[in-house]
Amino acid sequence: SYIDIEATSNEPLQSASFNGTALTISGDNQDRITGSYNTSVDGFINGQLVATDLIGNVTTKQIKFRHELDTDVPTLSAVPNKIGATNDNTYSIAVTANDKSLDRVEIYKNGSKVFESIQSNFVYSTTLIDGINNFKVIAFDKAYNNTEKVLDAVILDTIAPSIFI
Repeated sequence: SYIDIEATSNEPLQSASFNGTALTISGDNQDRITGSYNTSVDGFINGQLVATDLIGNVTTKQIKFRHELDTDVPTLSAVPNKIGATNDNTYSIAVTANDKSLDRVEIYKNGSKVFESIQSNFVYSTTLIDGINNFKVIAFDKAYNNTEKVLDAVILDTIAPSIFI
């Protein structure tokens, strides 16, 4: 799982790393350190944060912290208000996602992300387009574990039949 790292410096930096993993330097003064560190260690982690200023001076900080390895995927329920073919263009999905460290829930319509929420329970409403509408819901936790549900396609047909004589 990933550990988010954030730190600041009292002067501009050219580089920074944590246990050999490069971190990002940003901010107006190039004094902000951010990044992620991937680890499979469950328990105490000893780390070394190394920062180098613009002149080449190096500072090293020893860090020890407890990390709880999260390998559990979120549970996800995504219940649409309709399936199959319809002539009604209103559509909604009742979503419930559970995880001890839920980060977000994303909804995709026809392959494009159309909604994101940090709420664990919500109803997403949208308007269907004529033709086939495909929906996918993905729940992510802070350890980047995820659960995906692909919903049955909904076909919107609002065109009346033609009659030829």
